[in-house]
Amino acid sequence: MRKALIILCMLAALCLTACGHHAKPEERGRLYIEDVSDLLSDEEESGLRSEMEKLLEYGSAAFVSVGDARYSGYNAYDSSAAGRYAKQKYEELIGPESGLLFLIDMDNREIYIYTYGFIGDYVSRSKARSITDNVYRYATDKQYGTCATKAFEQINTLMNGGKIAESMRYISNAFVAVLIALLINMLALRALNRKKEVTAAEVADANKNTVQFRHKGLDIISRKVVVLRSSSSGGRGGFGGGGGHFGGHGGGHRF
Repeated sequence: MRKALIILCMLAALCLTACGHHAKPEERGRLYIEDVSDLLSDEEESGLRSEMEKLLEYGSAAFVSVGDARYSGYNAYDSSAAGRYAKQKYEELIGPESGLLFLIDMDNREIYIYTYGFIGDYVSRSKARSITDNVYRYATDKQYGTCATKAFEQINTLMNGGKIAESMRYISNAFVAVLIALLINMLALRALNRKKEVTAAEVADANKNTVQFRHKGLDIISRKVVVLRSSSSGGRGGFGGGGGHFGGHGGGHRF
């Protein structure tokens, strides 16, 4: 019970903590536009470039569109392809430096934001999802230039200490809060209804002069008490990353 409560407190602290840990870059970042799918008109690209330039004091900014698997280097029509490709392009263009990449994946009909470093401290995974939630309708209406420009406008708002609409995040937080409350109530009820645990000494005292023998891995010390002993131990798990030497994050939305 105590361990479960400690774990819950640690998870809550992680969810509430939003402090950054990357220093602001000393030099301006670089700007990249790779419109492989030819989604932007000259006027739209000019407007997008102007909005992206505002982000360069915090790191690099990239806009990438992809619409044919021959160019992308990944399997199209894969539910997780957009995120993997955004990470791949970020590492290729920006590397382990502060930056942000906005992807429009026409194969999988998804917009995706991938970010790292100083910018990533402000544009968290949940913020990236909120931004894509707010602008995906423009992509649905085939207003791809407006979609990207509006996304970078909201990114710049966050970098300047402003706030953006996050309706889906509030709904998700409320749902998580309900689940945590139900889990705490369940653990509390379980603790109240739990029977008293029997110590090894009490078992030994209660079973003096009884026959003890071993059969198929079980130590049977009485007709009522069976102690299971296993010589094997559980395997250890871990988290492993692939395809990079730094850990960025991102979020997206289908359109």
